[in-house]
Amino acid sequence: MEAVMRASSLLQPMLAVVVLACAPAVAVGQKEDAPRPVQKTTIVIRNDNWANAKVSFVFPSGSLETIGRVEAYTTKSVDISRFVFSQEEIQFKIELFVSHEVYYTMTVLASPGDELRLTMGERLHLTALTVAPRRN
Repeated sequence: MEAVMRASSLLQPMLAVVVLACAPAVAVGQKEDAPRPVQKTTIVIRNDNWANAKVSFVFPSGSLETIGRVEAYTTKSVDISRFVFSQEEIQFKIELFVSHEVYYTMTVLASPGDELRLTMGERLHLTALTVAPRRN
């Protein structure tokens, strides 16, 4: 009986050590689920064309996701943070509604927090895509 008592008295501290070792480490004063600040990545689309246009994000695989419709001679700002997770190559597809012209922009390197500027020219081959580095 005495041996069982000694064994149980040794098990309790060992169990406590195991439980503490498995617990997640959190720094003093730091919240456990503190959210990381999200850097907003935007694209400002300026349509200097006479036709309304649909702009789509082109994934590296070639698949597309429409990010918006831009009326003729207007400017629109769109949050594209959901597409830019790290420094990545970015490309867009432009489709004019009336003439059914299609244009793929050149590929640019963008990072979270950057502001991209897409200017659609009077003719689509005059389209320009630029990146303004993130502002700190």
